[in-house]
Amino acid sequence: TNGSAQVSVSDCLACSGCVTSAESVLLAEQAAPKLGILCNEGRPVDVVIDRAALASVAQKFDSTPAEALARLRTACTAALPVRRVVAATDAQDLQLLETLHEFERRLAREDAGLPASRETPPPTVAVSSTSYKDPKTNQVISYTVEPKTEAPLPLVTSQCPGTVCFLEKTAPHALPYLSSTKSPMAAAAAVVQDAAVCYVGACADKKLEGYRRDLMDDDVPHISLVLTLTEFVEAIGADRLEATQAVPTEADARDTRVHAHSQSVSGGYADFVFRCVAGKEPEWKRGRNNDVVEATLERPGLRPLKFAIATGFRNVQRVVAALKRPKPQYDFVELLACPSGCANGGGLLKGEKESRDEAQSRVAATLLKVHEAPTNDPRASDDPAQRAALRPRLHTRHHRVPDADTSASSSLSLGNKW
Repeated sequence: TNGSAQVSVSDCLACSGCVTSAESVLLAEQAAPKLGILCNEGRPVDVVIDRAALASVAQKFDSTPAEALARLRTACTAALPVRRVVAATDAQDLQLLETLHEFERRLAREDAGLPASRETPPPTVAVSSTSYKDPKTNQVISYTVEPKTEAPLPLVTSQCPGTVCFLEKTAPHALPYLSSTKSPMAAAAAVVQDAAVCYVGACADKKLEGYRRDLMDDDVPHISLVLTLTEFVEAIGADRLEATQAVPTEADARDTRVHAHSQSVSGGYADFVFRCVAGKEPEWKRGRNNDVVEATLERPGLRPLKFAIATGFRNVQRVVAALKRPKPQYDFVELLACPSGCANGGGLLKGEKESRDEAQSRVAATLLKVHEAPTNDPRASDDPAQRAALRPRLHTRHHRVPDADTSASSSLSLGNKW
């Protein structure tokens, strides 16, 4: 036709081509002006800010994460009628605890010699948070979301939607290992159930995650709006944020807590699970390069466990390729596509025309800011009964994306190959 082709977010997620091209598709649907529109739809709006975004603001204004949260809240509520501006810490804590739950049960099964299937799953297409479609028959199948506690080790975790999309589209052999635990962004919808949620993240790929069919019901996303930090600052006004002076409260300090001052720069899953299983701090050592760290846990009478955090896409590719080997390289691995993790997210605050050295210095300073928050063990305030009730909303299903030429439901192929 002579008209321009229209590509929806669902088309992008169903495509077997590129991995993270959704940013351009989502610009119109998930952009700064949408926050003002959301605030006028008649529902209360809660803004939830992730850890890396808070650290980025703290780095820019040379403040603590609690001071950064107070500044953002004051500027935002002056600009827009939002109900609350909070950190994503409550959702983060729930996800750390659920990841621990998943790992401990997988490990117990392996120690007991129980089998676990490593078979690559067949292609499926998500329909909603509780149903998926067989692409060959178009049959819709309902299911109950449960933790993958009977899956094999290593437990592969990632709060990075680019990494998850890569696994679903080009590395389906890794899906049996991938944790079912949602990211903190996705879990925020379980924590905030009485308001629309605007999530402020480190990169535009979080928009892709927000439009996963697994995070929708009746075609309505669980997370109403996803903005990068730079877009959020645009929505509330950069000048207003710059001029704002705010004194953090005790609640701000609690809301920006981290579980440890060590490698918890992004998800913090590997660091937290090691500490809980070992009862001591991990001693992280450099792996293949500076973007891979490893720690070994010796166990009397049992084989040692090996943990790793790998950031940067080449490292992600190497770890994922190693999952094809008969003997796994690790028992627990956390993967993040950006070198240095979410502190290097493309949607964070940065200077104009940064040199490579300036960018590296900014990322290093942002990492340090994460650890200026108080520490708190999520287990101290855990309510197991309440968490068990929330569990179906804290886990998700991942899908092997069908090939474009074999999917009965695919109406679009961009033809790209990773």
